[in-house]
Amino acid sequence: MRRIAACLLLIAAAACGGDSPTQPTPASVAGVWNLQTVNGSGLPFILAQLENDKVELTDDVLNVFENGTFTQLTHFRITQAGEVTTDSLPDAGTYALDGTAVTFTFESDGSTGTGSLSGNSLTVAAGGLALIYKKQ
Repeated sequence: MRRIAACLLLIAAAACGGDSPTQPTPASVAGVWNLQTVNGSGLPFILAQLENDKVELTDDVLNVFENGTFTQLTHFRITQAGEVTTDSLPDAGTYALDGTAVTFTFESDGSTGTGSLSGNSLTVAAGGLALIYKKQ
């Protein structure tokens, strides 16, 4: 289960493209970013399924701060042999801005990734998944 959660963190940190007429600043990036869609579908999103067993992403929240740090909390619902449980995976790190791109560095494993900012949307793409976050 942790392996799937770790993969999700890598997905959330992966590179993507896009343009915005105004370059973001730490003040404009700061705030709470909620995952809205994965591949155009709302949540929960099935990350893995084998017959009746499955792992679903139920929500993901990025708290981004003006001082260049962030926290992340991802929640999952796991169905295995008819039993349903939930799990969460916290992480944190630092970020840097470069034009409309924001690069996150995760404390958990040192991985980095870049998302594209446009207004109140953060778009991340990796591993065939497109994730859209909206600023609260």
